[in-house]
Amino acid sequence: MDIDTTALGITLGIVVSFIFGLLEFRHRQQIDIGNVTLVFLAIFAILAGIELIVAALQGDPNNLPSAWREYLAVAGMVGIGLSLNFVVQTAKKVMNPTQAPPPEEQQN
Repeated sequence: MDIDTTALGITLGIVVSFIFGLLEFRHRQQIDIGNVTLVFLAIFAILAGIELIVAALQGDPNNLPSAWREYLAVAGMVGIGLSLNFVVQTAKKVMNPTQAPPPEEQQN
């Protein structure tokens, strides 16, 4: 049985985005739709990056340029790294309770 990685990526993206949205609301009492959307896309990109690495390891080099596997593997690793970095940094921002309010609120 083959796993449909697109469906898996969408499902995991929705679940992680929902959890992220709950955490953001719990710590900030608001939800930034842009962050939730980017978390979804980052999770989806992580699975796509894994699929690229697997394709690089199992592909048929007879029909492609000599270095195609290295390029594909590096692209997958970069996608995973950037996506994980974004998720961690965004989660740190949400979880930081010592964040100062905007200057407008400090004056009142």
